[in-house]
Amino acid sequence: MSWLLGQLAAGLRVTGAASVAYLGSVILLATALVPATLRTVQLFTRNDNGWLEVVVELLRIVLVVAMIALGRNWSATDVFAGSQWAAVGRDISHAWRSGWAGILLQLTVVTALALIFNAAFEYAVTVDRTTTLLAALNVDPAYAHRTTDAVTFAVKNLIVIPVYLMAMMQALHITGTR
Repeated sequence: MSWLLGQLAAGLRVTGAASVAYLGSVILLATALVPATLRTVQLFTRNDNGWLEVVVELLRIVLVVAMIALGRNWSATDVFAGSQWAAVGRDISHAWRSGWAGILLQLTVVTALALIFNAAFEYAVTVDRTTTLLAALNVDPAYAHRTTDAVTFAVKNLIVIPVYLMAMMQALHITGTR
């Protein structure tokens, strides 16, 4: 039972460390701001063009690469070095072989925390509350539903998804110290 509790506590530590590492990095926040902004505009304008989706996903790849590079203290040239990426693969393989059950439990905690955050945020930010806020600001509340969607997904794309990715990378020993 103590191993199980230890892994659950490790999931909390991984989430906390990931939050501090991500939110404490101006580079990562700025990198995540671009796809989050594009996604927000996409949802508000109801733009369903595929090209915008491609751009958002490509920028997410850039964010993941930046997380790995910063988490491993790589220089800009290291990002393009195959040996660095081979080391990432070896570290993931070693972490998985030596502790896959613990990694799964830690990621379960991270997932549960993300779901709780999402539920609390969606409870707090509703169409009715957005309508009331827009009316109080003398803004036409006709777009309250779009505004609620845009704000919800802005927070998810700027905070929830990047922190989850960072926690996953730390649990798999890709970034951070263990």
